Amino acid sequence: MEHIFREPPQRPYTYNFTYIKPGANSTDLFETIKNLLFMGLKTRCNKNSVAEVTEEDIKIIAEYMMSIGIKMHYQIFTPDELDYCKRSLLADLETVKKLSIDVTLNWRTQKIKAVTLKLHNPSALQHVNVIFQRHNVANMFLNLYKPQSLSDHGIIVNTFRDNKPIIVVIYFDYGRRLTGRCSK
Repeated sequence: MEHIFREPPQRPYTYNFTYIKPGANSTDLFETIKNLLFMGLKTRCNKNSVAEVTEEDIKIIAEYMMSIGIKMHYQIFTPDELDYCKRSLLADLETVKKLSIDVTLNWRTQKIKAVTLKLHNPSALQHVNVIFQRHNVANMFLNLYKPQSLSDHGIIVNTFRDNKPIIVVIYFDYGRRLTGRCSK
């Protein structure tokens, strides 16, 4: 796959990226794509760590990833924004009847550290899973469910920008091909 990064980014879906390994799951696929990301960062951007990456680097590598049909998501959070992300998940879960939600906070910062859920109504599990799918980034920090799909896995880097703490999250999903006819 290294040859992909030796030439300019190609159009989306130029390369047929087939990941076939007996018994492979989303974690195996994530690890393969993560290694490809690091290879691209090293080859195209001369970067050895996600903490060194600029948004321009991400734009370049994202084009390469789309050339194999993989959409790369790159998000930067402040600690307050990350806490809001977690609270948004909890607000959605609060709508599920017969679901107990216990939260552990850092008393001084009032930031969420951990969440424990207990479902008292098994028939609501599907509803809970739909909510989880909308909040994959929050789950990367809270570990409320085992990752099932590619976008449930992420690379998390705690670093500083302008002397302020930030949290960088990178995750992948399958690119979406446009279907149908384009019209004016």
